[in-house]
Amino acid sequence: MRHFIILIFLWIISLSQTAAALNTFKAKIIDGDSGEPLIGASATVEGTQLGNVADKDGFVEITGIPDGPQTIRFSYLGYETEEKSYVFPLSDGEPYVTITLEEGEDNELEKVVISATRGTRTSGIFRRVWNLSVQRNLKRKMS
Repeated sequence: MRHFIILIFLWIISLSQTAAALNTFKAKIIDGDSGEPLIGASATVEGTQLGNVADKDGFVEITGIPDGPQTIRFSYLGYETEEKSYVFPLSDGEPYVTITLEEGEDNELEKVVISATRGTRTSGIFRRVWNLSVQRNLKRKMS
């Protein structure tokens, strides 16, 4: 029983050290030309499932980043993807990092053509239904 209590105590200590080693990253993602925030831009930590999207002010926060060197990828539809490397925990006292994304060179969409044809089969069905209803009406009037 004594060994079991010691094991639980060591496990709790290791969990608290692991939790203390996790970091938070904050950034503001903006357009390179206008300086406007890019709402919905994504930031992901390479090799992990950690990531988040920017809010209405362009701010993004990722929590649970482990200590050591990490690469964060910033992307937004129609813009060039940016990758930045950081060593966690960050030594800067800055509240957040500003990330500037530039519009992609091939930013135009290709032309989409939508066409339709009217089939004769559909009109034939309506004609048959109309003929049946006319025939029923004539039979009722004759009776």
